[in-house]
Amino acid sequence: MSETQYQKCLSWCVDHGLELDARIERKKVNGLYGMYATEDIPKDTILVSFPIDQSIPRGSDSDYPEEISEDLKIMYTAAIELSKGEDSEHFGCIAMFETLEELQTHSIYFFNDAELQWIQKLNPIVFRMALEQRQRVDRMKESLKELAPQLEEDIILQAILNFFSRVWGGNLGFLPVLDLFNHSDRKGNILIKLDHDTKSGHKARVAYAKGEQIYVSYSRKDMAFFALNYDYFDSEGPHFIDYAKRVIQTVRSELKLNTLKVIAQEYGGQFFQVNGVPHFKLGAKNLFLLENAPSYNLLDYFRKIVLIEATLTKQEIVEQTIYERFLSVIDPFIMAIQVEKFDIKDIPEKVHRFYYMSKKEREMLLSSRSWVFDNITM
Repeated sequence: MSETQYQKCLSWCVDHGLELDARIERKKVNGLYGMYATEDIPKDTILVSFPIDQSIPRGSDSDYPEEISEDLKIMYTAAIELSKGEDSEHFGCIAMFETLEELQTHSIYFFNDAELQWIQKLNPIVFRMALEQRQRVDRMKESLKELAPQLEEDIILQAILNFFSRVWGGNLGFLPVLDLFNHSDRKGNILIKLDHDTKSGHKARVAYAKGEQIYVSYSRKDMAFFALNYDYFDSEGPHFIDYAKRVIQTVRSELKLNTLKVIAQEYGGQFFQVNGVPHFKLGAKNLFLLENAPSYNLLDYFRKIVLIEATLTKQEIVEQTIYERFLSVIDPFIMAIQVEKFDIKDIPEKVHRFYYMSKKEREMLLSSRSWVFDNITM
C-alpha cells in the first residue's frame, strides 16, 4: 500500500472510531513497511483500537443460501465493497487491500509451474499444502461467482486473496490498520477486546523504545501457513510444525479405521476417499513439533493412538511403542525434505521463503529425533 493510500485509509478509519497512539508511525525499513515507535511507549499502552461494528458487515443468514460458510460471507461482502472503490461506505476496510498486481509478485496462487516444481523438490508435503491452498481459492472463486455474477472475476479473486492474508480469526473480519503491524511470536502483542467488547485492539505487553518496531502476534501457527498465506518466513522467531496440518493418513486396515474413528471423536477430523481408498485428515489443534522437541500434546496424541490400538487388539501397552510410532512419522518427513541438495542461488527469488523454511523444518525434525534418543530408552 502506497503512503498516499495509507493516509486515505487512516483518515477514513479515524473518522470511524480508530484510535492510534500518536507515537506510532508507518514507515519502510529495508524495503518492508512496518509500524514504529516515534517516542518511548510504556508497557500496557493501548496502541490501537477499532470499533468492531465499523468493519464490513456480513449481513444476516437470510441474505445467503443455506450452509454457506462464515469465510465465504466475509469474502462476499468484501468483494461487494471492493467493487465500489472509494464510494464504499466501508472504504477504510478495503483501502488496505493489496492489488492483484502486488499479489502476483508473491502470492502462491500466481506461482508458475516451474516455481511450484521448486517447492516440490524442496519439500513435497508443503507442495501438497500449496496445491490445496490454490484449489481452495478456486473453489471459493466459483462459489462467489455464483453468489455475485455481476462482479468481475478479478475483484472476487482480490477479495479472496486478501482474506487469506489479512482477515482476523474468530469471524472478526477485516480490521483496518490493526493488520499493518508485522508478526512476531517473540515480541508480538495479542489482539484483544476493549471497551466492553465493542472494540478490537492491541495493547503493549512490553515497553517500546523510540525507533523500535511494534509487532503483533497472529498466534502459534505452522510456519508453512505463514509462507503460504502471509508470504514470508521469519528466521528469527520461534517455529512450529503442526502435525494435523501436515499429515493425511491412508486407511488400509480395519484396525486403523477403528482407531481413527475413536481419534476423530476426541480430536475431530474427517474421512474421505481418494481413488477409492479411504483417507483421514485430523482436525486437532496444537499438536506441534517445537524447535527442539515434540510438544507434550503431540506425544500425548501418539500415546492415545497406541492405547486405542492396544485396547482394540487386547495387547499390553509398551512405552517404547509410543516413541517408535512417533519416529515412524517424522523419519519420512526428514527423508522427504531435499533442501540440502540445492543452492539458494539456483532457486527463483519467489521461492526463497520456502527454501529457508524447509531448512528450518529439517533442523527441527532432526532435533526432535535426537530428543527421543537422548531422553528415552529404546
